[in-house]
Amino acid sequence: MTSRTLSNEKIIETTLILLREQKPVTFSNLGKRLGTRSQSLYNYFSGTTELKAAVTADYYSRIFAKLQTNLMGVAGEEAVVIFAKTYADHGIEDFFVTQYVMSLPKGKFHEDKQVEEAIESVYHTLQRLLRPMVKDEKRLMIVERMIRNLILGEIIHIGTGRFNNPLVDPNESFEEMLKIAIASIDEKNEN
Repeated sequence: MTSRTLSNEKIIETTLILLREQKPVTFSNLGKRLGTRSQSLYNYFSGTTELKAAVTADYYSRIFAKLQTNLMGVAGEEAVVIFAKTYADHGIEDFFVTQYVMSLPKGKFHEDKQVEEAIESVYHTLQRLLRPMVKDEKRLMIVERMIRNLILGEIIHIGTGRFNNPLVDPNESFEEMLKIAIASIDEKNEN
């Protein structure tokens, strides 16, 4: 592949392939897979951290697209459950990419505008769903963090094989945890 046919998108797509094959993401490996010299990749990304940021933005953009489709015409508690399941399913289905994304250095989440916008689009969706259910801003932030923690915990534990007890199906327990979390919102609003 010559530099004329390279693009950010092709490099990101090839990175995803390497991740899914559990191969190290290096410019050398990418160059071999793309049929070009690794030095030519520096015309597109300054290094692997910048590439990881681009993959992260792509990852969250794909989650957001799924959320837009799955949440069409749905609101309330049902929408929160659909949000959580969509996000968790995406993370579990693409677990090796999820691990890569989660290892992005902390500062990059806010330094890189594309990453920040992609993540915020997902987080703002959850906030929009919760806002009618939670009036207090501080409480809203706590509830949002709780649901995000449930989602990320589900992804990590299923992705690493930690939820393998046949007594309780992981999907069943996730839905039950979400129902408990949502019920706690209602209880607090009644007080």
